[in-house]
Amino acid sequence: MRESVNKPLTIRTLLFFAGPSMILGLTGTASGSILAGVYAKNFDISLTALGTAMLMARLFDAISDPLIGYLSDRTRTRLGPRKPWVAFGLLLTVISTFYYFIPPDSADASYFMIWYMAATLSWTMVQIPLLAWQGELSHDYNERSRISTYRVVGDRIGRLSFALLPLLPIFASTSITLEVMEAVFWLVLILAPITLVFSMWKVPKGTRLQSSKNDRLIDFIKTIPRNRPMILLMIITISGGLADGVFSTTVFLYVDVYLQRADNFPVVLLVGQGFMLLALPVCLVMMRRFGKHPTWAGGTVFSILGCATLLFTVQGDPLWMLLAAVLLVYAGSAAGNVASYAMLSDVVDYDTLKTGHNRGGQYFSLAAMIEKANFAVGGALAFYILDLFGFDVKLTAQSVLGDWGMKTTIAILPIIFSATAMVLLIFYPLNEARHNIVRRRLEQRRDRHQTVDEN
Repeated sequence: MRESVNKPLTIRTLLFFAGPSMILGLTGTASGSILAGVYAKNFDISLTALGTAMLMARLFDAISDPLIGYLSDRTRTRLGPRKPWVAFGLLLTVISTFYYFIPPDSADASYFMIWYMAATLSWTMVQIPLLAWQGELSHDYNERSRISTYRVVGDRIGRLSFALLPLLPIFASTSITLEVMEAVFWLVLILAPITLVFSMWKVPKGTRLQSSKNDRLIDFIKTIPRNRPMILLMIITISGGLADGVFSTTVFLYVDVYLQRADNFPVVLLVGQGFMLLALPVCLVMMRRFGKHPTWAGGTVFSILGCATLLFTVQGDPLWMLLAAVLLVYAGSAAGNVASYAMLSDVVDYDTLKTGHNRGGQYFSLAAMIEKANFAVGGALAFYILDLFGFDVKLTAQSVLGDWGMKTTIAILPIIFSATAMVLLIFYPLNEARHNIVRRRLEQRRDRHQTVDEN
């Protein structure tokens, strides 16, 4: 009997589906720059060596994304194409977290690079199939927004848990130390098997509207330029992602060095992540009422207002002013995080109608690769500009040029990138009405094929 993909999923099913995302949020928050700092402080490894190791790991990660997506699309099992990848990825996450988060005394840059690569591979094996899976759990425009919201909620709960962990009284300080990293591993060891069992057992495998059995990777590459909604969504994602990448890389230095509020940074992180979690249900309601891309466009307005507030915030201003600005930025990010991948599920349907192949894994792997590239490029751009303007992390007060370097990275560039994304979102063509037409045609095609097979 064919699974119903238009019936709303229960809250319990959605929570079980969001479980693996919680593991990704818990481990992914510490990846890269935070763990590199921990390694730098505790081992005799230069920042240059760590930077090279991170670059190599990110290049490896970029290559693995489309490969995992392609293989996931071609997987055929009784559990469906996505569940085996998520299961194996979670098991590998436990192993890589142990070695990556609990390094031996002899750890060096090579050790860091190898286990960073293993960790990113394990996360990719969970993330890409999970994203494609969410589009196969329902073919309904609004239900996909709901599924995407719960997935992001799981991710944010994981990130919030990481932010809260150093504040527990079992640790000697609130700093992020090797002891905190070890605690992350034990949490993963406990939670990963639980989320694995319930996501495999209680969440439907979903239904794809078209098979991808005879599809080739080169065919996918050739179809991208002809997929107008995808091209526009890619440009929007790059623009909005660069805003997030520049801002996320700069915000620690902005609070810690520029505003001289090092003790308040954990509060800023907790408030931002906590508010983003609370904003997700609001985003879901807005997407149901106004649509996905209008909600995302509205979210960018909040991000722009938040960055504009930071542009005029200086040392000595009250903490509430900083927190209010950060809340606005995170509110905008919440809308984009939910809407972008929900919109991509609709793009996959559009491509399936045009080509006859379901390439959900490949499209989501491409989106994930773009997202990671945004943070890599945005981070490099932020540090390059700060260095170019003479921003000095050792000074309590910056020069005029250094001051403008920080303003450029924390506010001006994010505003430019966010405004560009907002304008492009206005012209995004695949709304609810058009997607309903696409879905009906795909279902009619599937029913015709089933009738032929039965005869």
